[in-house]
Amino acid sequence: MWNKGLNNSTAIQLSQSKAVTLRDYAIVTKTLIFYGYSIDKTTFRDKIFLSMKDNPIYIGWG
Repeated sequence: MWNKGLNNSTAIQLSQSKAVTLRDYAIVTKTLIFYGYSIDKTTFRDKIFLSMKDNPIYIGWG
C-alpha cells in the first residue's frame, strides 16, 4: 500500500458524514485517508497500523 508514494508515518481516519478539513492536509503531506464505519470492525485499520513506520501519527476519528 505504501509503495504508491504515500507517507507511511501518518494516517487519517475520517467519517464520511463529518465535514473535516483534514483532507487538504492529507493531500499536502501524502497521507493515507481511510473511512471507519464501525468501532468494532478493526481488521482494515489494524492492517494499516501494522504496516506503518514505528511511532506513527494517527489523526481523526470514526
